Amino acid sequence: MPDTSAWMKDADWALLSGLMRQPTSHMFVGKGAERQHGGDAQRLVRRLKDRQVYSGWRLEVDRFALGIGVTAFVFVKLMGQGAATLDAFRHSLSDETQVIRLITLSGEFDFLVEVVGRDVASINSFRSRCLNANDLVKGTTTMISLD
Repeated sequence: MPDTSAWMKDADWALLSGLMRQPTSHMFVGKGAERQHGGDAQRLVRRLKDRQVYSGWRLEVDRFALGIGVTAFVFVKLMGQGAATLDAFRHSLSDETQVIRLITLSGEFDFLVEVVGRDVASINSFRSRCLNANDLVKGTTTMISLD
């Protein structure tokens, strides 16, 4: 972890925390970006880039407007935890457009897969096709997001 004590001030941490919690309300576009947060956000981004701890912005869209009404979090337990198994599982989901996030975990489960779909049936279809039929998967637990 980089030493940020010399260049990150309390105000920087507060601003960064706010930006990370609500990225869609802090988009930087053109010259208007200089006025957002009194220019502090742009200066913070420049400092993060200078320290090579900046990896870019993410795009968030209104999923409901696109007809994507359901988000599910699927906890996956694999048959083994070897590097080859983990890589093979990652690869098995690499082309799945319903998967928007794949997180490696430590503990009871090996992965958390964030999946989106038009409805619960599309989530269930994904589970059957990509997880239940996958020989690497020992078991899953699925939670549907309420918002």
